[in-house]
Amino acid sequence: MAVRTKVNAGFLVAVAGVITYFSTVSLNSAGAPSGTFSFLHLAAYFGLGAAFLLYFHDTRRGHLEAVAAAGVFGLGIELVQSTIPYRSFSFEDIAVNFLGASIVLLDHRIGAVSKAIEVEDKILEEFFE
Repeated sequence: MAVRTKVNAGFLVAVAGVITYFSTVSLNSAGAPSGTFSFLHLAAYFGLGAAFLLYFHDTRRGHLEAVAAAGVFGLGIELVQSTIPYRSFSFEDIAVNFLGASIVLLDHRIGAVSKAIEVEDKILEEFFE
């Protein structure tokens, strides 16, 4: 496995871990206000979609794979939440999660991930070659 792939996998695991933590902790006991945080879902799943896109970037369908993977992850989180007494399952959250992840499709036109990977490759070459 190339160094870049390991770095991107680590980033992906870190983002997924943060989302999992905040999706399973009791928000009221953590001092956060209760209620639906659509903007936070949107931002978190955009970040997860971007992390998946970095990981899947070398595949032909990387953008679609990133959206699908982030969306399925969000569905899984909602299913886990349905088993936690102080959390709940929400179709609205699933929709917002997919919408947030779908924002990475804009990168297909912009190419920001390709540019980020070029910078990442230069940095990694500096340290690992």
